[in-house]
Order: sequence, then structure tokens, then C-alpha cells
Amino acid sequence: MTNSAPERVDTDRLILERPGARHVDALVALATDGRVAEHLGGAVDRPTAWRAVCSVIGHWELRGYGFYAVVERATGQTIGRLGFWYPEGWPAFEMGWALAHSHWGQGFAAEATRALLPIAFGPMDQARVVSLILPANTRSIAVAQRLGMHVDGHTRINDRFDVDIWAIDRDAASRAAPSAQRSA
Repeated sequence: MTNSAPERVDTDRLILERPGARHVDALVALATDGRVAEHLGGAVDRPTAWRAVCSVIGHWELRGYGFYAVVERATGQTIGRLGFWYPEGWPAFEMGWALAHSHWGQGFAAEATRALLPIAFGPMDQARVVSLILPANTRSIAVAQRLGMHVDGHTRINDRFDVDIWAIDRDAASRAAPSAQRSA
């Protein structure tokens, strides 16, 4: 099993915390919002979204890491999910993100992913991190590029949709870190 992640990570504007019951409604809303879900493979109904959130919570128990609930520090509002994902059958250790539409374009995804990437390569001892991104998802592509990721192939997820594999390895991340900090 991969080394576990901290249950909470703080950034200037965000609290990333292991998800629990208090986050469920906001995370379900994320999966049922068509604007957000179009980048995740499509919107689902509330019962399906609820089961998916249970999977996110269970991933922590089984793997020792997972998606964090993203809480905006200023408001205490859960605004998304972001973190590590590697369920059974997944193509690689992934760092993924999804934020509520109302919080797009404010730099939250870049801020949080910059905080988590060193954890993946440090305490979690990953050699490589990928983000699976639909080719039309220009906002997530921009975040991946800011992290120093590059396209390293393509794959099909759940026999439903094709994604680009954006990847970065430990050495490239350590070389990109100073420039990533300057662009913050």
C-alpha cells in the first residue's frame, strides 16, 4: 500500500480535509451540476452521486489517501474535491480536481494542487503523478500545465470516455517547483 496522506492540508485560502458527512451535500451537488460534471464524464442523478461520494470517502479508508473536501477558508463553504485517486482498475496514481462552477477562475485548483504535489512525491513516495483530463477541459489543462505536467498518452475511462494523460515525474516536479511558485 502507498504511504498515506495527511488528513488535512492548509493553504492560504483553502482547507483541504478528509471528506466526511458534513461535506456530502456539497460533493453531491458537484456531481449533479451539469457545468461541472461535463468535465467528469457527465452529470448523474442524486442517488448515483451519493454513491460516488461514498466511494470517495471509502477510498480514504482503503488506501490511506483520496480526494479532499476543498473548503474555502473565508466562508467555511465546501467548494469542491481535489486530491489523489487510485481505485482498483484505474490506469495510474492520479491527482484530480473538481470545483463548484461558482469558484472557477479564482486560482483555487492551482493553489491546492501546488500544495499536494510535494506530498505525492515526498511522504507518499510516488515516482509519477497523472491527471486524466478530457481534451476539451481547457481550465484543467491550464492547471496541469502550471504544474509542469505534459501529455503522456491517452486512455479510455470506464469504457465511456477518452482522456489525455497529463503526467509529471518526481524529477520534473522538483525542477518545475521554483517556476511554479513564481507564477502563483
